[in-house]
Amino acid sequence: IGEKLRAQVRFRLENYQTAPRVDAQLSTEQAELEALVGLARSLGADPLPGGRATGRVTATVDLSGPLNDTARPLALRAQAQLSSASVQPAALRAPLTIEQANLELSRERLELTNLRVAVAGGRFQGTLRVESFDAPRVEFSLRGDTLDLEAVQALFAAPASASPPPRRSVLSLSVVHAQQKTDDWFARLSGRGAVE
Repeated sequence: IGEKLRAQVRFRLENYQTAPRVDAQLSTEQAELEALVGLARSLGADPLPGGRATGRVTATVDLSGPLNDTARPLALRAQAQLSSASVQPAALRAPLTIEQANLELSRERLELTNLRVAVAGGRFQGTLRVESFDAPRVEFSLRGDTLDLEAVQALFAAPASASPPPRRSVLSLSVVHAQQKTDDWFARLSGRGAVE
């Protein structure tokens, strides 16, 4: 697939004349994350609408299901290991630096374990789980050193306007992004968790 993404692809196509069905697997080692996201986008799926991602990924992606006009989207299951990655969903004003993470993904959920991330002036490790991308709900448990609340506010801040809003002394995640109509599942997150 090119210098940025070397992958091994296996697939089986059954009943191609009457009721086509595919079972496919894509495997890659130390590929560029940007190229893998680009491949997903070219296949009609965007795991990071309007966002960017760089870094290294070792992944196995399984797709299966019928291939006709009325078929539901293919079943998806992926496992990956990220390293030295930078991920910036469109809802964030700055990237998240992922030192390492184990990722499991399906059409219904995303789970990160063994997560080590640098964000908002601190370094954290733990887990993060997102259920239902239509109405995303997040649960997380992170343990870290420091958290700069102003950096967190800036991370979720709406784009700068002509007159800046009054400065607040409490932590609040931008409600503007949560209420916008968008394809970016990250911008619609709600949830709970703990930061120690």
